[in-house]
Amino acid sequence: MSDETDEEVTPEDLLRVARARRNEHNWGILVEWVDDLSDRDADAYQQVEPELLEALTEWPDELRVVPAHWWRVFAEGNLPWGWELCRALVPPPSAELGQDDVFDHITHLDISQMPTTPGAEVLGEEIALFPALTYLDVSSTGIYSVNILSMSENLRTLQARECHRLERLDALADTSITDLCLSPLSPEHATGIGASTRLEFLEVDHGQWHGTLEHLSAMTALKMLSFDRVGGLHALDGIETLPSLQILYITDTSDLVSIKALRGNTSITQLSLSGCRRLRDLTPLETMPNLEHVCVDNGPKDRDDSVLDRLTGVTVRR
Repeated sequence: MSDETDEEVTPEDLLRVARARRNEHNWGILVEWVDDLSDRDADAYQQVEPELLEALTEWPDELRVVPAHWWRVFAEGNLPWGWELCRALVPPPSAELGQDDVFDHITHLDISQMPTTPGAEVLGEEIALFPALTYLDVSSTGIYSVNILSMSENLRTLQARECHRLERLDALADTSITDLCLSPLSPEHATGIGASTRLEFLEVDHGQWHGTLEHLSAMTALKMLSFDRVGGLHALDGIETLPSLQILYITDTSDLVSIKALRGNTSITQLSLSGCRRLRDLTPLETMPNLEHVCVDNGPKDRDDSVLDRLTGVTVRR
């Protein structure tokens, strides 16, 4: 029994917490109270479940995580009460996914706790079990291909951090993915990423790139681009082909020496060049009429930073 009440849980209590503030704490309370009510009066729980589902539509799916003890019940071959309330699944390292029709409602899947399992093999066999999947985290797994993800028509976000076996991304263009977080980046990834016309958010954490941004010229839907600790990026040529780009973060990238391509850019509103210490010419910033926020670290001693003082209507962080 939860410390939140000294009395037996009622269906009204479940609805009250489902309609309360949406956070991890209240989700934990709801899970505990579902256990209590379903153990005492399964019929009462079944009657209130449709209203619970309706109330929970206001919750972010990522908060509605299958609790560990419900997973244990599932692993023993039973579906726990409350299973249909969940939307996010983080299987333990020893998990086996293999039952039909029990994951139809799961929209968030995180297999990053299964680092010893080759992610691509798991997904190759299991991705069809998750028809509603919109978010997938394969970080730190042995995934080596994204080919199978084209089967997931609703998938929008792919987290693939520390995926050192991930090879070419040519099949990325065949998926419905719009948000990609990737590390490490290799030059072989450039072609596949650049052909992904659906991508709107691209976040890359360390790795190597080919010279400029010209490989991204087909990504007309891209709104946010973040390169952190990416070597080999010398200039931003090609950025003029990204008309939707509003947020650009090029950080701790010591190879970047020129931002001339930003001259006259009208789409970018937020720009970070933090850690790009070889930049000598910041004058293109004066020609960006819609720039609202910029972050620039100290650069070479002979660089003229007075341009930052001349920016009007722009929040400058140094």
